[in-house]
Amino acid sequence: MTHLSPAELDHLTTGQLSVADLTDAQLDHALECPDCSPALTAASSGQDAVATALATDPSPAIPADVVARLDAVIAAESRRRTSGAADREAAAAHAAHAKRFTLGTFGDNSPHRAPTPHKAIPREDRHRTSH
Repeated sequence: MTHLSPAELDHLTTGQLSVADLTDAQLDHALECPDCSPALTAASSGQDAVATALATDPSPAIPADVVARLDAVIAAESRRRTSGAADREAAAAHAAHAKRFTLGTFGDNSPHRAPTPHKAIPREDRHRTSH
């Protein structure tokens, strides 16, 4: 097994890569290698410290007004979805998209009338000018 790359060692020590991200072969190598094991130890102790800090430091409570607003939004969205309003809005958005696609960005691109055929000019009159 080759050593862990410098980037992997750096990511292990800075916490961008966890021990769980290593393959079994990499982990076995890192445990035995004198060059790789310090990074593995640092990663393990750093992750333990973060886990301990998160476990001991309780999250701050969400303010009651924020909880009330979130509950109201969730209830309204639930009512909108169960009443069929979400389906109607999706159908309206789809129809609007289809209309924009048909009309184009600058207005109606569909022909309003059939094209007028041009009257054929007799060959002898093509280059004659009026006198």
